[in-house]
Formats: sequence, C-alpha cells, structure tokens
Amino acid sequence: MIDFVYKRRGVTVNAVWFAGRNYADIIKNSCADIVFFHGIDDPGLKNSVVMVQKTLKTDLRQPPEKIFAEFGSTCRNGIRRAEREGITFSYYNAAALIANPRLMAEFRREFDEFSRIKGIENLFNPSAMARYIDKGGAVLTKASKDGIDYAQHVLVTDGSSARLLHSVSKFRDQQMDRNLTGNANRLLHWKEMEYMQSLGLQMYDWGGITDDQKPNGVDFFKMEFHGLLTPYNNVLVGKNLKGKVVIFIIKRLWRNESSV
Repeated sequence: MIDFVYKRRGVTVNAVWFAGRNYADIIKNSCADIVFFHGIDDPGLKNSVVMVQKTLKTDLRQPPEKIFAEFGSTCRNGIRRAEREGITFSYYNAAALIANPRLMAEFRREFDEFSRIKGIENLFNPSAMARYIDKGGAVLTKASKDGIDYAQHVLVTDGSSARLLHSVSKFRDQQMDRNLTGNANRLLHWKEMEYMQSLGLQMYDWGGITDDQKPNGVDFFKMEFHGLLTPYNNVLVGKNLKGKVVIFIIKRLWRNESSV
C-alpha cells in the first residue's frame, strides 16, 4: 500500500493506492478529512462518492512467452521492429529518482510540452509525484535511441502491482519517425512488464481507458495488448464531519449536473 496526506482547498485528503481490502482499518486509522481510495472494488462504504472507471490489466504471473503471444499481431510486429531498430530500455526506481532529481524534472518538461502540443489536460501533479517518489512508489522508464527518448512512462507501484500514471511520446514530422515512436512505445510497455515480472510484480495496470466500445486512439493502442477489461473505482470517503459535509456537497453537485 502507498498512502500520503495532502491538503486541497482547506481539506486534508489521505490518498491511498493498492489498498487491498482493509478499507475499514485504513479509514479508522486515517487522520484526514477525506480518504481517497484509488482503484478499489466498490465496497459500499458509507459517506462516499464512487467514480466508476474502466482499465485493462495484464497478469504478470503468466510465463513471458504466453503474455507476448496474447498481444495483437500489429503490436508484436511493432515490438520486434523497435528491437531491430536498436531502441534501448531504461528503468529508474524511486531510489534512482531521489539520487538524480534531474530525471523527473526532464520528464515533467517533456510532459508539459507534450500536453501543450496535443491540446490535452496536463495532469502532472508535482507535489503528488514527490510523495510517490518519497514513498518508494514511483518508477520512470524510457525507450531511447541515439540520445533521443522516443517514449517515457511514469508508473506508481507498491512492489506487487504497477499502474501506468503518465506517458509521453516524441512525435516527429516524418512518417518513419512517428512509426518508430509508436513501436518504441510498444516495446517500452513490453520491457516494463518483463522487468517488473523479474522483480516479482504480479499485475500491470494500463492506467485506465475511456471507452472499450468506442475506443479513442489511446484506448485502441492499449487494447492491442489484450489486457483484461476490469472495473476501476476511485472512492472518496468522508472520515470526519468536515469530510462528510464535502462528500454531501459533491453528491448534490453531481445530482444537479445529471438533471440538467
């Protein structure tokens, strides 16, 4: 489990990842106004708001050859092509990120630029990232060639499971470079799974998808790896009076929005 407390708009929030099923004990022992469970089954907790999502998961307890064989043919061919092109893989755990802060600072710059170019919401949270690293739960990976990082990922992990948190790719103008970037990204995911499996991790979470029935480009890319479609619930629980009031307000706001 990874957990830490932060303050937002005057409310203390206890973020909890990889909680298992000890929900009641975690809530009881928390000193925050709200406990924010990331990715749990909906346990029907009182004074809670449930944000229902979907994700894909790859079981790392399988033999590597079986995992690879389940990928789509386009995905497998792209991985092989990236290997032939000389794409290399780098893995930096939390200790390496603490020892060399420049690594995450560079990733953040790339992510900021990537978000700007793509016109997408920038979800990088530097204070949360610092806590993930401090808790030993952050991993940075890179797929590179000739000094260029074609794809980079940040994952959060508790040593048993890992979830993709952020991804950034370097797209160029020429078609060949775009193809190489896509294949480098495929190879990076595969190398992450291989390496994490060697460390004893059991599950690889693809970081959520928007819609498996009408997938966007990112969803379609992730679905190439044929992970298991799984519910992923983020649950906010009010611990004390202030937290319960906040949960009540959120519920009222959602109810009003849905009735418009």
